[in-house]
Amino acid sequence: MSRRRSGLSQREYAKLAGISRAQVRKDIARGLVVLHPDGSIDGEASLRLRRELVDPVRSGEARGRLPPGANVAEFRRELLRLDVALKCCELERRQAEVVDRARAREAIRAITRAILDHIRRWPERAAAGLAAALGIEDTARVRTALERRLAAHLEELGPLEPRL
Repeated sequence: MSRRRSGLSQREYAKLAGISRAQVRKDIARGLVVLHPDGSIDGEASLRLRRELVDPVRSGEARGRLPPGANVAEFRRELLRLDVALKCCELERRQAEVVDRARAREAIRAITRAILDHIRRWPERAAAGLAAALGIEDTARVRTALERRLAAHLEELGPLEPRL
């Protein structure tokens, strides 16, 4: 004599929920399935509970499914739009990292000129103190000697042109 169930079997619920029978058994063990007193499954209550408690991405339910009302062409169009937007963002980020060569060269030249001017004025500033420290009264001779040595040193360095 067959017994009348008040709900669904595990196989029927698996088909209804779109999951495997093994997953149904795991869900029963975790308390994610509403059972009737006879052990059969209350399908609607279980599906409602499943929607509330189970993350569709982690459970694999979201894989390969489109949003309600969407078709494959719309999905591909949206995917392409997002891909283009991502590539535009990447391009903007990379362009921000690129430096204009002419502007960089001019900035380096300006800095180099300022440093050289400062260095070339050093003998004039240092001559008096150096002459006093050495006990020399003729500061002009000390300044001239410093200027010659500095000019020779700068000549050894060669042209200070940036290589970009």
